[in-house]
Amino acid sequence: MVGVFAVGAAIFGARVENDLERRVVEQFNNAQVGPVTARFSGQDGTLLCLEVAVAIPDDLLERSRALWGVSALDVDDSCRQVAPSANSDASGALATEGLAMAESAATPSSANAETVASLVAAGSQFSTLQDLLGDTLLNVTLAGDGPFTLFAPTNEAFQALGADAIVALGRDTELLTTVLEHHVTAAAVTSADLRNGVVEMLDESLITVEVADSVTLISGASIATVTEPDLIADNGVIHAIDQVLLPIGMTAGAEIDEPLLSAEVADGQIFLRGTVATDAQRIELIRAAGVRMNPANVVDDLVVDSGFDADANAEGFANLVSLMVPNLIRGEAMLTSSGVTLVGVYATDEQVGILKSVSGDDVTFDLTERAAATEADAAMLEIDLNALMIANPILFDASSTQITADSAAIIDRVAAISNRVGGVAVEIRGHTDTDGEAAENQQLSEGRAEAVSAALVDRRIAVGSLTTAGFGGSQPIVDAAGVEDKAASRRVEFVVTVP
Repeated sequence: MVGVFAVGAAIFGARVENDLERRVVEQFNNAQVGPVTARFSGQDGTLLCLEVAVAIPDDLLERSRALWGVSALDVDDSCRQVAPSANSDASGALATEGLAMAESAATPSSANAETVASLVAAGSQFSTLQDLLGDTLLNVTLAGDGPFTLFAPTNEAFQALGADAIVALGRDTELLTTVLEHHVTAAAVTSADLRNGVVEMLDESLITVEVADSVTLISGASIATVTEPDLIADNGVIHAIDQVLLPIGMTAGAEIDEPLLSAEVADGQIFLRGTVATDAQRIELIRAAGVRMNPANVVDDLVVDSGFDADANAEGFANLVSLMVPNLIRGEAMLTSSGVTLVGVYATDEQVGILKSVSGDDVTFDLTERAAATEADAAMLEIDLNALMIANPILFDASSTQITADSAAIIDRVAAISNRVGGVAVEIRGHTDTDGEAAENQQLSEGRAEAVSAALVDRRIAVGSLTTAGFGGSQPIVDAAGVEDKAASRRVEFVVTVP
């Protein structure tokens, strides 16, 4: 298993690295700056000037660093050491003095780096937020490498929340951390990148983003508007907002209405969290979660506490949980003493109708239609699918196209990830090792790709969005010495595009 993962990860990583290198060089070619070469290790890259020393404009470097998938992009000395030349032009060498200025602007010293944490500390409108961050470890996190996007409540936003609520948060560091993490996502997202949909925050819950004339953020009963966007730091970005976003199920007041139970559906798994009074209640919730999901994909983080005062809505919550899997692409249900809230993303109006008609009147809904895929969405989906295959390969019976029973749960997760956004085309590629006859291997690889396609169609993936291809043993996985890893060679891969 370790060998398969290590070799598979290396091959998949190389494919990602090649794509990043191609797109970075293409960015420079389009700007007529070069020639340059890009080399990536994972998502960290270096620009090299192997043919002629080239001055790298700061704005072009920053645009390249902002390309999807690029974590870091440094400039090699071969691009910085530029000698004066009478034949210098915009696409070749520049004078040494000009390069020195560009280098100084492009590479600020780490001592002077502006972080999300330092921007908050410097902003007088964020003084309340700064005080609360100082009571948690999140202040240290936001001073780290990132990237982060912080939706930062202003002083006025905390005043609107109420003094009683702020006092309640101050008494409970764990709860305070949850609320503050609910304002941070682990990506640098500028206002130009924001679009309609849901975003996962550091507390592992969701907020809804609505983009129109302004940017609105919705989290249960909390609704905030971005009042000052794009305060840029070296490790992320801050957007000032006019209200505090409370996680679903929490309400402002003398006592924060904490969630008793939660169920989150994400990429073919369901995560159950919270406290129940009896083991029978725990078993019932697990059963409800597994009604329309492979039990292997139900993650049980429930705690049984006989002294816990079970809520009267627990039975209805279990009913809602049973409906989440087939009717939400992604979502979270939370039970509090005030009732049940469901936030999530759906694919069809029929799914919304089922959820609302069966769940009853005591459920508050905050549902968003699934977005049409962008090229960046398709690329991320492809990465996630192939990463899943490396960690959990789809297995087949020996010399057969029959998928093993143990792989059914993995197929469920593949289907859920493939359904994450609309309008993508997924090519399923089958491979074998090099043992046996080439013609038989080709036929076997094609049959296995078709078997995966049929299994996805059974799981409501549109047949028109799926294609298959087989490569037999023509693309084996080999180690540095050229020796084939036969287990790793027998694999399924995915290519995702926007038609």
